[in-house]
Amino acid sequence: MTVHSPETPTRPTRALPAAANLGIAIGAVWLGTMLIAGFSPDLVTGSQHEHLPIAGITAWVWAVIATAYLGSAARGRSISVGAMVATVAIWLAAVLGALAAPVLVTGTDPTRIPIVSILVPVLAAFATGFVAVHEARTA
Repeated sequence: MTVHSPETPTRPTRALPAAANLGIAIGAVWLGTMLIAGFSPDLVTGSQHEHLPIAGITAWVWAVIATAYLGSAARGRSISVGAMVATVAIWLAAVLGALAAPVLVTGTDPTRIPIVSILVPVLAAFATGFVAVHEARTA
């Protein structure tokens, strides 16, 4: 005698489409870059205290490099959820570091140099590159 169990109905999954991971990761890079460019402290120099938004000027270059890393890791497919989460975490940490870190103040005409705001996009781009290389090797 054979006993048949009723099949369990399958529930619809709520997973994101495959390309969404790559889009979210690239979106995090550019959203982080816009926040860094818009809200980072300026480089203030000279007796007239001229302001130069140095982080806003240089962050875009590093965002392009990070985007190229992610694009090369994907190579026509999407990236994993882990790589997407890592990229979002990297650029969230970059934004927090760029906005919250103190600036270096030197001289008698207090020159203010936002060293962290300048270096954080560089480090975030390199960290994104490490994530992308790992993603490309595991694919």
